Amino acid sequence: MVSDLAQCFSMAAFLGFIELNSYMINHESVSPQDAAERIKRVRAKASGFDFQSAIVLSQHLEADLPWTPSQDGLRLFITEWTKLVNPTWLRHVPYGRRFLKQALRPNELQCFREAGLFDDPPNDAAVSFWDRMSALVRNMSDEEKMMRARTAERMSMDYESRRLRDLGIPSEPKWVALEDNSLGYDILSYDLIDSRTIPKMIEVKSSLSHSIIITRNEWENAQSAPNQSVFHVWLLRSTKKELVTCRNTAPLELSVDHMRRHIPHDCGEGKWLDVEVNVTNADFGQNSRVDINYTDK
Repeated sequence: MVSDLAQCFSMAAFLGFIELNSYMINHESVSPQDAAERIKRVRAKASGFDFQSAIVLSQHLEADLPWTPSQDGLRLFITEWTKLVNPTWLRHVPYGRRFLKQALRPNELQCFREAGLFDDPPNDAAVSFWDRMSALVRNMSDEEKMMRARTAERMSMDYESRRLRDLGIPSEPKWVALEDNSLGYDILSYDLIDSRTIPKMIEVKSSLSHSIIITRNEWENAQSAPNQSVFHVWLLRSTKKELVTCRNTAPLELSVDHMRRHIPHDCGEGKWLDVEVNVTNADFGQNSRVDINYTDK
């Protein structure tokens, strides 16, 4: 269980795991519990190791990794444990070592210090470790964002299916983003204009904080067909196990004309790439906020 594993982050647990793993590689028929007892009988220094936690670690960590009682081995332990547990302090890594120190418990802080990860200046191995940790945070963040995006797209698909039935349109919306993510919109649906069925291109956005990001590609696609393009915005709240919509009946639907006032213009040698727009209420008004990222042409 990950909950058990979360309690096994300490120097005593790490050193116990190193001893236990080394012993069991050469004594495969011995149970972890028996192996721990034998080690404590023959190695006096092992009496201070946390073998109960070491046994839990042995059930989760890969035995054939290069485990050694060294800084390299300890950094490997921290990395592998972090991947499995996803501790809350991991979110502090991108902000720097000073912020992370404040989030670590004493046992965790000792492991980081013994691994040379708070040395000043850090050596190349420590710098590489921090880069890997930052990449791990980015990957997890990207995964969470994708989960939110797919959740919102699924809700728009369900909403559009109901809407088309109510309009009497004998078609189903198409989740085009699954087939081609470069189109600039996520869902192809339909609308009725003067008794004619016309395409409706929907760019779906999800938000945990009442703001959305519009990319240049999304905006250029919407602007190319302003009467057939809309933005769906779903406000979500995150729980530990799932994402829950705060709007469980319909999305906030914004037209291209409504969005246009919040789209920036290229200036000088700068070219905007994406824009953040606050969607606190349906009519925007004074609550708009635009943050522009520029890049040199």
